[in-house]
Amino acid sequence: MSTGKPHPLADNSTTLCLPTLLGGNLFSYDVQIYNDLVSLLVFGYEQRELAIWEWKTGSMLLVRHMI
Repeated sequence: MSTGKPHPLADNSTTLCLPTLLGGNLFSYDVQIYNDLVSLLVFGYEQRELAIWEWKTGSMLLVRHMI
């Protein structure tokens, strides 16, 4: 991440994208990496969103919108 170069084990076209339902611009987030998985938990005012990807392929494994 510090070099801005793609990870050598990731597909060249891998992009992790999460279209969010959270409104406004007041939110925080937590990113965790475990082996081939990366998770993103986004905290909004009254909502939360969780997404998990297989970062080497960019495959989204889980998306949960919680109120």
